[in-house]
Amino acid sequence: MKNFTDAGSHAKRRTEAVKGARECAAVMRIERKNLTTTINGLNRLLEVVPSDVEVSTYSWDYVDVFTNTLEYTATITIPIVSMKIGTLPSLLTAAMNHGFEPTGTSDATNGNQRTFAFKRKRTTNAMNNATTLLTYLTIEARVSEDEDNLCRKIQTGTKTEEVPIYKILCD
Repeated sequence: MKNFTDAGSHAKRRTEAVKGARECAAVMRIERKNLTTTINGLNRLLEVVPSDVEVSTYSWDYVDVFTNTLEYTATITIPIVSMKIGTLPSLLTAAMNHGFEPTGTSDATNGNQRTFAFKRKRTTNAMNNATTLLTYLTIEARVSEDEDNLCRKIQTGTKTEEVPIYKILCD
């Protein structure tokens, strides 16, 4: 029979959690300036978007205390009528000019969105401790429903997959 753990092991886990929180705070303090610079740079990216275009943004961060890495993820969603002219090419160019490296693109299965992924890595050496700010930028270009829309969904082929099917059989 398995018993619940004793209070001592709970206290030990809580002590380790507090230590982890302190380490997390130390990484955040070191990377605060870099994160502020990154967020200001992302806001400058948005300056290429005309003021009448409705843009949504989302961001979150995560600290990996084992690698002293602060990961910051930012998503920009914009409506588009063309992939080749207008806001999207300007935004993609601005991202690369701000040091973001393209890591890939993907199209949504419903055909109305293309996602562009970027990454930037900056390492800081402070207090004899190397920390890294890893920024992931995603630009989601959503095809608008306007009649002026220059994008359309086309079929480029078909795909058939064989997937094994299982069931549990008990004797």
